Amino acid sequence: TSETMFYEIQVSRLFTRLRADANGRNWRPDSVDGEFDAESITTYPVDIFEQGSQDFRYVLPGPGLANNGGIASLWHDHFAEEIVVQSSVTKFLNNQDNELTAGLELKFQDYQWIDIQRPWVGAPIQIGEGEFSETQRLGESYDIWHVKPKRGAFYVTDKIRYKGLVATLGARFQYWAPGKFVDNMVNNPDAPILDEVRREYKDGTTKLLGQRFKFRLLPKIRVSFPVRENQVLFFNYGHSTRLPHPRYIYAGLNPFYQDRSFLSDLGNPDLDPEESRTVETGFRYQSSAGDERFGVNVFVTRIDDLIAYQGNNFSAVNVDEAEIQGAEFEYG
Repeated sequence: TSETMFYEIQVSRLFTRLRADANGRNWRPDSVDGEFDAESITTYPVDIFEQGSQDFRYVLPGPGLANNGGIASLWHDHFAEEIVVQSSVTKFLNNQDNELTAGLELKFQDYQWIDIQRPWVGAPIQIGEGEFSETQRLGESYDIWHVKPKRGAFYVTDKIRYKGLVATLGARFQYWAPGKFVDNMVNNPDAPILDEVRREYKDGTTKLLGQRFKFRLLPKIRVSFPVRENQVLFFNYGHSTRLPHPRYIYAGLNPFYQDRSFLSDLGNPDLDPEESRTVETGFRYQSSAGDERFGVNVFVTRIDDLIAYQGNNFSAVNVDEAEIQGAEFEYG
């Protein structure tokens, strides 16, 4: 470092985990030795909907309010880990009237998701003295995936001061790799992915270091300048992105751990981030004593690649766009 240049390095880690079960129970019992579905337990008074022989009767199931020992119909567990490395270098030019910053941001992510509906389905059932049925089924339906996506950016910002005018010009080159899990599923003919989606994913990504990446260039402009004493006009323009929730991408892609229920979600490996473009202009006034201020600004935000569900498998796709217009007033 020096009087005209300095650098920063920051490393951070975030870890979150959520587990939903019934009073700490494991994902399912060792064997089925009772009725675990509360909706199948008949309650008094019993409603007979069909008269059978004298030996048995057909009855309607209960309303699902019976005590089944605290067995939950959904067992869920997920964790998310993110390691972030940030580094930047700042250089002052022209007697600090020009502040130039360059930096990079690296994010290494690790996600695991487990959803098991009616987890007792598939558990061993005793069929004789000391004899149990064998099964490999994981509940009525399930969705399990473990992914390690990567994302990050390289950016440059130039902040210029000249006779009261302050201008910030910058650009952010952003990258995102959904991970080897998606790359492998796209190449797996047994994965429930349409051929068109496989083709678009390969055409819209670039293979680097063994993984496929997507890129975006996001410009930014901020300008403010005085018009009179204590009065400032400003103008902002910038792009930003928001990544889709991981379930929109990875759910149901693994042909072995695929949710086969009728209303199951199916991930879209070719899903793009939503991109926003915002234009804003406004005016600020503050009295010399600082006890009175007034401001007004108007803005327009255009959002492209909005995510919506469509199709029989409720697959997320980039089909919509939106525009937000507004104005803000401040006085105090």
